[in-house]
Amino acid sequence: LSATSKAAIDAYVDGINAYLATNPPLSLEFQLLGFSPEPWTPADVMVWAKMMAFNLTKNRKTELERYRLLAKGLSQARIAQLMPLYPENGPALFSFAFKRILSLQGIASVKSDKKQAEALLAMMKRLPTFAGASNNWVLGGSRTTSGKPLLANDPHLALGIPSTWHLMHLEASDYNVIGATLPGLPCIIIGRNTHIAWGVTNVGADVEDFYVLQETDDGNGYLYKNQVKPYQIRTETIHVKGSPSVKLNVRETIYGPVISDVVEDIPEAAPLALRWMGHHPVDTTVEAYFALNQAQNWIEFKAAMKHYVVPSQNFVYADVKGNIGYFAPGLLPIRKPSHTGLYPMPGNGEWDWQGFIPFEELPEMFNPEQDYIFTANHNITPPDYPYTISVEWTGSGNYRAARIEQKIRSQEKHSLTDMLALQLDTISLLYQDFVPVLQQITPTSAQGQQWRERLLAWDGNMSLDSQEATVFQTWYV
Repeated sequence: LSATSKAAIDAYVDGINAYLATNPPLSLEFQLLGFSPEPWTPADVMVWAKMMAFNLTKNRKTELERYRLLAKGLSQARIAQLMPLYPENGPALFSFAFKRILSLQGIASVKSDKKQAEALLAMMKRLPTFAGASNNWVLGGSRTTSGKPLLANDPHLALGIPSTWHLMHLEASDYNVIGATLPGLPCIIIGRNTHIAWGVTNVGADVEDFYVLQETDDGNGYLYKNQVKPYQIRTETIHVKGSPSVKLNVRETIYGPVISDVVEDIPEAAPLALRWMGHHPVDTTVEAYFALNQAQNWIEFKAAMKHYVVPSQNFVYADVKGNIGYFAPGLLPIRKPSHTGLYPMPGNGEWDWQGFIPFEELPEMFNPEQDYIFTANHNITPPDYPYTISVEWTGSGNYRAARIEQKIRSQEKHSLTDMLALQLDTISLLYQDFVPVLQQITPTSAQGQQWRERLLAWDGNMSLDSQEATVFQTWYV
């Protein structure tokens, strides 16, 4: 980080610790757990940002699930039916036909790998889950009643204690920025200053890959590019209240940690290493937010994005001069054509990442002809794009994106009240797609027939007091 950013983090940390030194009253969680917070450190600031990046990256779970199904004996074609990718005709930010990857290649797996994948998936279920279904959009002046841009953001993350977000206003003689941030970070993640405003949703870029290692007979290394690479061992100490500390030896590879070591050793199962962009040795994402908070125009906004590493986000932008824009920053890996990121690959050097998408070629949009931009975790790949960002866009993003555009195009001009109404909209396009399925169902019970008729007469409004919404959601899930 730059000296300026380091100084800002140090000052923020000093402020937190000065407050803790006053022995302030602690919230209920601390009282119930009998826990007093340790002094905050600059490393805590950086690690908390990493944790958010880890929570917003989902590919590891689906990659393991496909690995499990493959080891169970299913073909890749059958797995594709059970775990369908984003629809080819689904909404796309740049409005083009989604190019389906036809060449799928993975690694052969055996029954022992199935047990290992199941154990890892079970371990993942013990971690906190975070719902992800964020939306944002920005309208140019030609589409608003005021003639000025309107930007809205609605990040859907799981409720938690403490909250994922809190509101913060930072003000100094030449600094005025307000918005939402993560507790423990000294900058605004979503918000505005006196010149620009911005909002984010998760891109869902595939920045994780599992690699299956060919381990040496003595277990001290693995084969990489026809050479034996020794594991690098580091020891992590986990302090446990009321019990002895636990020491964990972590085996590191050229790809990253041997993630399969977190579960019980399964004979004959090959070790799995995880490569994740969050492990990149240089991560200046916090620097990007410091620069973003002070940006005054599109050029300075894009300059801030150059520092961004992970997690890749869909940034929508507006400024006081009437400009609107979009940018998807981050280090996004380039893979070989047959490496889709859907399955673990051999960790022998043949399937390594080929670098990262150049900054100048990352998806962006500035003052588009339609004068609006929206994202909902859906496909953001530009037309004829030479790189694969993901093939697993959030499934619900398909419907949310379609509904947002439907509402934007439903009237010529929008006000602030209209923006709020859109954020609170509860119409389900998913239900409308399922109406033909409901029409073909012939329930065998009188109650089933009654509910079929009620659902067919329903308008798909998922309002809080709708019994039809509850029944439909239960049936669908």
